[in-house]
Amino acid sequence: MPLPINTRVNHRYRILEVIAVGGMGSIYRALDESLNIEVALKENLFSSHESARQFHYEAKILANLKHPNLPRVTDHFSIPDQGQYLVMDFIYGEDLKDRIEKHGILTEKEARLIGAAICDALTYLHHQEPRIIHRDIKPGNIKISPNGDVFLVDFGLAKQISPEQETTTGAQALTPGYAPPEQYGQGTEPRSDIYSLGATLYASVTGEIPVDGLARTIGSSTLIPLQSLNKTITSEFVRCIEKSMAVLPEDRYSNAELFKEDLLGSTSLQTKGNGATKHKISPLNFNEFPTKVLSNGRQHSSDSRTLQSNSFSTKPQVASNRSVPWIAVIIILLTMIAAGIWVVIKVVNSQIQPNSPPTANIPATAAAILETKPAESTPTDLAASPTVDQASATPEITEELQTPAAALLGGGSGRLTFASDRSGIPQIWSMLPDGTDLIQLTNLPDGACYPSWSPDGKRLVITSPCRSRQEIYKGSALFILNADGTGLRPIISVPGGDFNAVWSPDGKKLLFSSIRDNINVPHIYMMDMENNQTVTRISSISSYDLNAAWSPDGSQIVFETTRAGVSQIWIMNADGSGAKEFTKKDSGAGYMPDWSQTGDVMIFSFGSTHGLFAKQILNRAAPEVEITPLRPIFNATFSPDSYWIAFEYQENGNQEIYLVTVNGSNLLNLTQNPAEDFHPVWQPVVVN
Repeated sequence: MPLPINTRVNHRYRILEVIAVGGMGSIYRALDESLNIEVALKENLFSSHESARQFHYEAKILANLKHPNLPRVTDHFSIPDQGQYLVMDFIYGEDLKDRIEKHGILTEKEARLIGAAICDALTYLHHQEPRIIHRDIKPGNIKISPNGDVFLVDFGLAKQISPEQETTTGAQALTPGYAPPEQYGQGTEPRSDIYSLGATLYASVTGEIPVDGLARTIGSSTLIPLQSLNKTITSEFVRCIEKSMAVLPEDRYSNAELFKEDLLGSTSLQTKGNGATKHKISPLNFNEFPTKVLSNGRQHSSDSRTLQSNSFSTKPQVASNRSVPWIAVIIILLTMIAAGIWVVIKVVNSQIQPNSPPTANIPATAAAILETKPAESTPTDLAASPTVDQASATPEITEELQTPAAALLGGGSGRLTFASDRSGIPQIWSMLPDGTDLIQLTNLPDGACYPSWSPDGKRLVITSPCRSRQEIYKGSALFILNADGTGLRPIISVPGGDFNAVWSPDGKKLLFSSIRDNINVPHIYMMDMENNQTVTRISSISSYDLNAAWSPDGSQIVFETTRAGVSQIWIMNADGSGAKEFTKKDSGAGYMPDWSQTGDVMIFSFGSTHGLFAKQILNRAAPEVEITPLRPIFNATFSPDSYWIAFEYQENGNQEIYLVTVNGSNLLNLTQNPAEDFHPVWQPVVVN
């Protein structure tokens, strides 16, 4: 959880405000009590020896950076058993994402000036020895101060690389739409930042997140022309953005300086400050002039002047000094009301026993959002989240996490089966849902993973070879074995790679992903187990489709697809017809869905931080609801009674299997083993 307001960190920095919350920590506005100045305090909650070493290494790199378009790093330190902290200049103003959401898209001139300023920062970073790649340029990481200065912030993914390691892959986090295609696996280089900046400028003048780079690479989508979204954009600016966003790095600008030259075009866009070229955005009051509506219905400024920034400033931007006291009074009153609500919530929560099983009644807030009535024996108490795609901090490990699962799990849970490399190479293992009675089911020389149970709980289908946890298993095939691990036999296959199979509710068909028709681009296939194992492709040949799951009645299929550009959750009929989006592209990316056995709720990983969310199936307009603040979460799956959810979570760099109830309570770490444990699946309760 974020640190409380007024907490003093390292005996010097007092927390004033929580700016952002993420899976690895939070960012705060704090007061440096030694110097009596406000600073930004960035927190990293991972405190393993390796993460601490990497943190201090990168902090020293950032502390040596001095550029007018970059915040200064002034201090860094670690607190044992708590976290690591980076202290930076606090930049007053608003980020570009908030500015666009509040005031509409930018004019071309504004976008050119902002792009030129960020190009200056990139030129500086890319010419360091070794050079530094930012790797997460997007509207939320560009900030404009009240006096018009532009800053590139948040170096959470920044990577220092040596010339011989220019394509080394670093952190796996990325932002769909802004990340270049090579960041999905091949690694990054300076031209990767150029792509992300081009995508950011594209979004700033259209209000649309660009089609994802990976989808463009595999040919499933193309970039929507700028001028079809904003008819006021010049052809010169279009050429500049399209070149910066070329799919192949060698087709982009070779360096940020060349990108800047094309952005500016004319020296009339440059202003002088302190004897040096400095690209500033003029302060602006958006109430002083009208807006005009584009052909696509979006508004943008009719004035060529640029940004007013106020969303993150502690000093309100006002039209006159006379309005300051009234705004201050309003802010104080709102703060007092919020504090009172917070106290009431804390008092109520203190009356709840943390280890008691969740009640079958849905809280009013969750019920209002989901509008779902649970079955009598199936609690669906899903906790609501105020912001769908906002990352949350990793919660502290409390006594609740240590509660024995045997005391909580009810009947109908079944056994849990999963893949683990604890014996050297991934194999299939089984255990009771309290983590006991561990049994190894396979011992294949090439490994095995992706277990899936037949509906009667008597057979497994698995994927092999499986030498490590991956997304695509090239050259793999499907095998069936008995519940006790005996009777291994292959399923008819063709070259390419078949993996991630799931049984239909009637046990007559298998859904699986395969790259048999397109190298490294998976599609969804169906195998008829009663008709000579006949195989039919049921997803589009042009999109990247994975992780299919059946509806409880077998009439529909949910799956992960990039057919709209960004990875989303879609639903189609069992024959592949009638495909429709389930999660919205504008809300965030969706991955790895699973259908509840009650048929009314879907769970999936959601957003760039892969949080665990749920959504009502019959009401697609309903919001996504957060279940637990842990991040990142992968391969979540409902228990047979839809009461529990098993999932993968990486704790201190180690992949573990966790359990949580559908309302987000009673969090349990089941594996607690140095091995990598993944692909959990529930065995149906076997009825003799």
